[in-house]
Amino acid sequence: MSEPPPRTAYPPHILPQVPPLVDASTTQNLPAPRRAAPRREREDPRVLPASDPDGPAEGAVGGAVGGAVGGLWDGVCAVVPAGGAGRRLGGLDKPAVLVGGRSLLGHVLERLPADVPVAVVGPERPERPESGGEAARTVLSCREDPPGGGPAAAVAAGLAALERTGLLGRVVVVVPADAPRAAEVLPALLAALRDGAPEVTAAAAVEVDAAGVRHRQVLVVAHDATALRARLRDLGDPSGVAAGRLLPRGAALAEVLAPADLLADVDTPADLAAARDAHRAQEGPPA
Repeated sequence: MSEPPPRTAYPPHILPQVPPLVDASTTQNLPAPRRAAPRREREDPRVLPASDPDGPAEGAVGGAVGGAVGGLWDGVCAVVPAGGAGRRLGGLDKPAVLVGGRSLLGHVLERLPADVPVAVVGPERPERPESGGEAARTVLSCREDPPGGGPAAAVAAGLAALERTGLLGRVVVVVPADAPRAAEVLPALLAALRDGAPEVTAAAAVEVDAAGVRHRQVLVVAHDATALRARLRDLGDPSGVAAGRLLPRGAALAEVLAPADLLADVDTPADLAAARDAHRAQEGPPA
């Protein structure tokens, strides 16, 4: 899911960035990401605040997503790539793997507001994708062409399915089916996209490892729908194309710092064990 940049080490509290990162782990009410400006003496924007003195806002990363928060979700639809052969998991269907009694795909869907239409892109499954516990949720099932064409092809297929059914909104969020908590980052991405418009046309999640190296999550993104359609049109056939090619360059891309535990995906048996342990810790001991 990640496409790491060149490995340049930075002290843990200093983040390289263009444009500056927004810290999604504190609150989505942070100032809009600033972009290139004439040099002048000012506070170094690379030093992220450790916390927000007012505390996290409702709907911030890590909080409940029970519906549209402050209008952030108005006009939003979602694409969930749910393919992948699961080779490192012994060929298991990753989106159907259970964590805490719910599939990975179910965990993703339950973290999206119930009124956000979703296109799940992947192989046909015996049962309709879980709705995340919301009977009214609209979930489309579709397949990339050709099957197994990769994440960029999956995004293109999901976008086309939403457009065919009249459900394409002004903003398209992308979140993978194998990252059960990644949807918790989306409110911060939506805020960065909204606050940076019209210059910013996409906002992507970024995590920073222990060495201070940034890893952009190219499948945890909020896109302006019109700009995404234009990029796909310019790309041509998306089959086999890296998902990072769907992102704009320079000031058109906002990067939002997110906690690594929220972005963790499940690729290996060790990842699955860690996801189950994290779920048990989050749920707490039985009453």
